[in-house]
Amino acid sequence: MSRDQWAAIQHGDESYAGSPSWFAFLESVQALFPFRHVIPTHQGRAAEKMEAELGDLLFALVNLSRFLAVNPEEALRKTIARFIGRFGYIEEELARRGRSLREATLEEMDALWAEAKAQGR
Repeated sequence: MSRDQWAAIQHGDESYAGSPSWFAFLESVQALFPFRHVIPTHQGRAAEKMEAELGDLLFALVNLSRFLAVNPEEALRKTIARFIGRFGYIEEELARRGRSLREATLEEMDALWAEAKAQGR
């Protein structure tokens, strides 16, 4: 799938949606939906099945990236670097305010995350 095909799909043109990579990605995402209510311990067969489905999803994403001419490893590296930068901002801002991660609320950390993102971190 080319970038033009991907853009067409995003804008509602379904003529390109027949790509095998696209179908594999959609099937993998749909396969995970039954597991959204699994208890957090993820025990037994449910955990094994969820792991297998998530593996299929990751594989489909890598395959889709190949069709989009995007290096999946580089995309992941850049995402991790953004995450580290944003999380570092949260830690720095909390420290500047005399607070620790343990003391911060999720809402406070979400707001700091949004600040870091807005700053292009």
